Amino acid sequence: MILQNILSKSGLLLISLVVNSLYSSNEFVALFDGQTLNGWAGDPNFWRVEDGAIVGETGLASLSNQNTFLIWQGGKLDNFELKIEFKLQSGNSGVQYRSSLVSVEKWQLAGYQAEISDDIRYMGMACSEQYKGLLSQTGTKSVVGKSSDDSSVVAKVGDLEQIYAAIKPNDWNEYHIIVHDNQCIHKINGVTSTEFSENDSKHLMSGLIGLELQTVEATKVSFRNIRLKKTPKDSKKKVLFLAGKGSHGKNRHEHTAGCLLLARSINESNLNIVAQVVANDNWPESWQGYDQPDTIVMFCDGNNKHIASWHKEKIQALVDHGVGVVCIHFGVEVIPSNLGGEFLEWIGGY
Repeated sequence: MILQNILSKSGLLLISLVVNSLYSSNEFVALFDGQTLNGWAGDPNFWRVEDGAIVGETGLASLSNQNTFLIWQGGKLDNFELKIEFKLQSGNSGVQYRSSLVSVEKWQLAGYQAEISDDIRYMGMACSEQYKGLLSQTGTKSVVGKSSDDSSVVAKVGDLEQIYAAIKPNDWNEYHIIVHDNQCIHKINGVTSTEFSENDSKHLMSGLIGLELQTVEATKVSFRNIRLKKTPKDSKKKVLFLAGKGSHGKNRHEHTAGCLLLARSINESNLNIVAQVVANDNWPESWQGYDQPDTIVMFCDGNNKHIASWHKEKIQALVDHGVGVVCIHFGVEVIPSNLGGEFLEWIGGY
């Protein structure tokens, strides 16, 4: 009966999250009128409108070691979806977001970038300009710490051959960039190319968007059909999966793999739910304060190896603010004298 109550409470919580938050995709607004650069600012020596598209071009005579940007003047964005068609004819470019203005006179930005490259291996990856460098390679999902050296690949997001096959060299392609709280997703022509998040309390949470023109080599790139949908900051429910360390031998009780599979299924469900996984009994810095999840899910060993043994106070603080708790498999087993009282409050039993 106790286990039934646990499962019932957990199930109702997840069903409530799913049913009450349906995904909407009909609110995109055009940022480019197809005729002028109204609403955008950049070096007129490099940017122009031609045949209904924004064209950025550098010649051999204008090469330098400082990239230049065409910056949208609509202000800073936090959570949003951006769809933009691009055609790269030579060189290297990108779509900049959650960025800050480094130099007004030189039109320079620092922040996240969705890569556009004439080398297909780099197309679709997440890098950054004057920030942390590489964030996530094409085909991977990564968590970035205080620097690119402090990053880790936590999953694959698809088959590389499938991603490459979706890209049309020297032709029009569509970037779909989805940014919500601490999660960023890149898609090219409908195929996810990379995902990343920052597990650092000082991660970027808002900023400008812009178009990059690399000036270290001759580059020509065109952009059109630029559409933006702002998403309210609290519009998506946030699920934090806490995965325990490995146990029971390989391929048995795969805590991290199980959480990654569930999180990926949620993130690809087209529901207003975003999931993040933290593995190896760790706790994400970004969810120690106000930026809290709506529910936490613990899949781990039980008794004296339970994740909650190390994070009891943090979990209690979240529960006190209305955050739900779900436990999977051995995650319902605790030592009564240690966590019994908490589990009676958190999930109704143990």
